[in-house]
Amino acid sequence: MDQSELEHRTSKARFSRTNGRLIPLQLSKIERRQRHIRAIRENLRRLPNSEINLDLEGVIDDPQLQYNIGKTENAPVHVPTFFQNNDGDPAIKASNIVHSYRFRLPMSPKQNFLSKLRGHLLPCILEVLRREAISHPGYSAFGTVFSDVGDTPTNSDACQFVFLKNDRIYHHRLCRFHFTTYDVRRGSDTINPSTTRCNIMLLADNTDVADGSSTGHPFLYARVLGAYHANVVYTGPGMHDYQARRLDFLWVRWYEVVDPDTSGWSSSRLDSVRFPPMNEEGAFGFVDPKDVLRTCHIIPNFAKGTRHADGVGVSRCAKDAGDYYRYYIGRYVPQCRAADSGADL
Repeated sequence: MDQSELEHRTSKARFSRTNGRLIPLQLSKIERRQRHIRAIRENLRRLPNSEINLDLEGVIDDPQLQYNIGKTENAPVHVPTFFQNNDGDPAIKASNIVHSYRFRLPMSPKQNFLSKLRGHLLPCILEVLRREAISHPGYSAFGTVFSDVGDTPTNSDACQFVFLKNDRIYHHRLCRFHFTTYDVRRGSDTINPSTTRCNIMLLADNTDVADGSSTGHPFLYARVLGAYHANVVYTGPGMHDYQARRLDFLWVRWYEVVDPDTSGWSSSRLDSVRFPPMNEEGAFGFVDPKDVLRTCHIIPNFAKGTRHADGVGVSRCAKDAGDYYRYYIGRYVPQCRAADSGADL
């Protein structure tokens, strides 16, 4: 068909967005709105080096990278203020007397947001410094590379050596992950922590050190509470300079697998998961986006019911108002693969 013959589909698509009243007026408003959006996009395309072009988190799609996340710092989160605004939240347990994370004030031993974040960022910043030192072997200002395991700082040293520049982390609405599909093609998934598309899966390290065999469930599952980046300053051994390095991370709430022996492929049942109690040490954590395999489909077990019948949760950060007691890990077979094997869909 010619383009002119297909144009009637445009008006039909716009009609579905009206409420059936004053249709010509609503169609004209929709047309003007679409025209303005096209003009805005065209203006942005003319600015390839503009900072605002980098902040289009829903548009950035570079399959050469393992993941894509925003580059700007338009949504800063001041950490001490974040603690004060969420005082008593089970996901953070920050005391309202905390004014700056540089001061060692008593906090909950269970869910200490900042200590966990520092412990996560420490090995990440050390890896960045190692790569810089290896790539500049003749530059004395880059210090030394850790050659001895005993020289490497541990997570207990994170509070002394890891600092956030300006006491800030920077929030991003979207994060896109790229992966290889079963037929060796490139696929991508996008998460938005403010929507239901916020679940990810990672490889679990269940290798038995004694014989090298794999035990337990092969994957980890988590709900992403937020996608952030931070400008991290490291001051410990092996420090090259006091320049901040950008590090991306995800704040997650972990799922735990329920009855792995009675679910899975062997029993022809979907894997079942649930959220552990918030007061447990491993209920929340941080993830490097590079470790994410892809997003996953978490299906509520409606028969088990919800945790909060009144729809009121106990944690604003964890967004637990709509939590169910159990969930299923959704699995599916692509249609083309099922057709090749002769299966009926």
